[in-house]
Amino acid sequence: MQFILPSIWTRRTLGIILAFQATACVFSESFDDFHVRRILHEVSQQDDESFQAHRRPPLRIRAGKARRGEAHVVVSPILKAERSDLQIWQVDGLLADVECDRLIQAHLNATAASLQPLYCFGGKSALESTVIAPLGRKDISTRDFVPGTLCLNESVSASLHGLLPLSFATQWSTAEMPFAKRLAGRIKKLTGLPDSHGGMWRLLEYEPGAPYSEHTDCNGNGPRDRGATVVVYLNHVAGGPRSGLTVFPKVHKQVEPVRGRAAIWQNTDAHGHCLEESVHVGEAPVEGKKFVLSRWYHNENFVSLGKRVPEPELPLRAVGQPRVTCDGANQCRW
Repeated sequence: MQFILPSIWTRRTLGIILAFQATACVFSESFDDFHVRRILHEVSQQDDESFQAHRRPPLRIRAGKARRGEAHVVVSPILKAERSDLQIWQVDGLLADVECDRLIQAHLNATAASLQPLYCFGGKSALESTVIAPLGRKDISTRDFVPGTLCLNESVSASLHGLLPLSFATQWSTAEMPFAKRLAGRIKKLTGLPDSHGGMWRLLEYEPGAPYSEHTDCNGNGPRDRGATVVVYLNHVAGGPRSGLTVFPKVHKQVEPVRGRAAIWQNTDAHGHCLEESVHVGEAPVEGKKFVLSRWYHNENFVSLGKRVPEPELPLRAVGQPRVTCDGANQCRW
């Protein structure tokens, strides 16, 4: 199987096809140093390949099998459209149960906070659609924002806590956690997607009533666009057959959240243009919680890709005080 992003490969890597190998692999990495640092890592000297903006042909895949210890990693196509570049694949057994559990625990440790969060908004329309209209909070005005920001002050933020559906997120770079590097290598062996083109790893936690609404991962950002997406489900989601699905409404396909399973699809066509039919929805769990690990792979790499960005200077917050961002699509993320 081979994934190829839209661009021109170097001669050394052009045309490489990575087949599945039935070899036993042991993944017993220690998670003792698994944590999310809130600092910007200095960009270290990297080899020429890491900094070169690669251009590659369109994504391709050849389904197959591999072994992970005593378990099988099975890749199967969900959709191979005849009149579109969109293709969707399902990978069963990408992560072992113990790996899923440790990832979730590390995320829960990172998001545990004793301080009330500040609620911030993408704009006034986001405040209107998320708070004022649905909660009837017409008493909130611009005087309740922290000066120079669209973040509500501590007292008003505290009054909203527990009233808005939330999703929680932690993120890290491959350099910040040894397991991430090993997982990136595992994905490359199965798909051909190089770690050098991958962004930050994100672990997302969804509660009932907090879906990830209809969207595309591509954003029209030219050659730096998100060419492919990898989503790994870390738990079995309770609540029935519709609970926690990843749905592609324009092509009438869906992926069921099974622990250790990955959904992989490309977002751009052979010319790097956004595929409108790649629009998808992350359904909220009907019961309990839903945990997923996701990563975007870009058509070209660039120096800042996969690096942690600095925390914004405003609003001023106490050490360890979280910030919740609401984007106007009735979504608020911790």
